[in-house]
Amino acid sequence: MSTPASSRQWEERIVVAQQQGMEALVEPTIGRWFPPETVARNPPHLDKVRQMIRATPVNGFIGCSAALADHDYNSKAGTVTRPVLFMVGEKDGTAPAAMKQMHARLKGSRYVELPGAGHISNMDRPAEFTRAVEEFLAA
Repeated sequence: MSTPASSRQWEERIVVAQQQGMEALVEPTIGRWFPPETVARNPPHLDKVRQMIRATPVNGFIGCSAALADHDYNSKAGTVTRPVLFMVGEKDGTAPAAMKQMHARLKGSRYVELPGAGHISNMDRPAEFTRAVEEFLAA
């Protein structure tokens, strides 16, 4: 959900990318996407994510960031007519609360919160993530 604060955060990231390039966004992004204990352990998948961020074209990042700064998926969540699985990492900032609200408004949806996981929950909890997707698809 786009809020004035989240829009401002995206706008700030755009300025960093324009002025300093993608390298300046690597560690701040890692810190947002992964829980502190994961960052401290520094598992190999973090280096893959770091490289992915570094390889992102600045113009592509700016375009996506501008779209996300102005995107409101929350207001339409209750109108979806297909099966929905809301899956979120427990440690993904405000996302669990937002997804719980959408789940409550969307009758028949499923909600899964992965303990200890951050924003990239499939990397933090791959087995639990895969199991949740498999159960959802099998239903």
